[in-house]
Amino acid sequence: MTKAVRLFPILLAAAALAAEPKPPPVPPTDAECIQFGTDLAADLTRGDRAAVIRTLDPFAFVDRATAGFDVSEDLLIGLREGMLSRVNETLERSLAAFKVARFLRPEIRGTEKRVLVRCETSTGAVNYLSFACTRRASGALKWIDVYIFMSAEDFSQTLRRIVLPMILESKKGLLENLAAGDHAYFRHLLEFARIAELTQQGKNREALDALHALPAELQTDHYILFMKVRLAQGINNTEYLHAIEEWEKAEPQDPALLMASIDGDVLRKDYHAAIAKATLLDEHLGGDAYQEYLIAGLHHLAAEPAAARLSARHALAQEPGMLRAYDLLIVLALEAGNNADLVDLLQEIEMKFPGTDMAKAVATEPRYSGLRSSAVFAAWLNVRSLPGLPADPATRHP
Repeated sequence: MTKAVRLFPILLAAAALAAEPKPPPVPPTDAECIQFGTDLAADLTRGDRAAVIRTLDPFAFVDRATAGFDVSEDLLIGLREGMLSRVNETLERSLAAFKVARFLRPEIRGTEKRVLVRCETSTGAVNYLSFACTRRASGALKWIDVYIFMSAEDFSQTLRRIVLPMILESKKGLLENLAAGDHAYFRHLLEFARIAELTQQGKNREALDALHALPAELQTDHYILFMKVRLAQGINNTEYLHAIEEWEKAEPQDPALLMASIDGDVLRKDYHAAIAKATLLDEHLGGDAYQEYLIAGLHHLAAEPAAARLSARHALAQEPGMLRAYDLLIVLALEAGNNADLVDLLQEIEMKFPGTDMAKAVATEPRYSGLRSSAVFAAWLNVRSLPGLPADPATRHP
């Protein structure tokens, strides 16, 4: 970098000092946050990750990711340039896992106004993202960071760990300067660069083995424990439970552990412990229908059908369109052999979702054979065939 280029940020800083101080931006209103969060969730659900990234202020984001580095100006400029060149790609890859998103509410985290979004992968795994919001010069909202519940930290700090090794590996002079620090993490950046590469390639076993090969002083680091769980989940349940239990032993009060520990309790078949943790997580979130549904499913696993039905109804009271809660209620009614409840559920779903034909949905599946031969089902089909009520002509009875 030439001397003239290096002077450019210094000149900007001098100009800023000479100018009149600008008043802080007006905090976003709840109404603005609701619209902003709803739009973010809609973009994620459509798979339009570029739209989500366009509302990010990358410079503010990288400021947070590089905050606290006690290094020379030249080194800091090099780190910022490296992070800016990778932030979009890293976010694109991280957001790609999410297939469905739902805005929950505005919230305050620390001193920042945020919007809380529930995200779900194609396999049904759920995470929560809390986007820190502020204003652009135009007055429109932007986000400058996002807190990820599964890792219990802002993504700026995650990016710092993901991207820093790759930047420093490509710029050996920077590595020598920064790795002179005392923190063990920085003394092993080249190993982390290899682990990041293996992770991106989907080589979970090799990446996990490389994590286990790191020095003992790093084995109980929060990020290392989190990465072990993340990688082990993609290998098998035995490895997954072992990684969860390692984390539970090292950091039992870590807020990031809560979501993984629920899975650990399920694998241990300790469903009541899982229910207690899901309830605590629900409180941390400020309430979410998915956690009520999860608690319902845990009661089902614990052979507590009445409690399962109640929790599923609580979920539907918060989120009336939650189909998975209806699925669980149908399973509970099937297991109880309660055809009257089943018919009530089918009718409720048809009324909730116009155009849905539940008679057709249960017409061929073997598990509904008992229902189809019941008098209450025949009576319902006759009622459905009355004028003004939805019905499939093929299912009408004389």
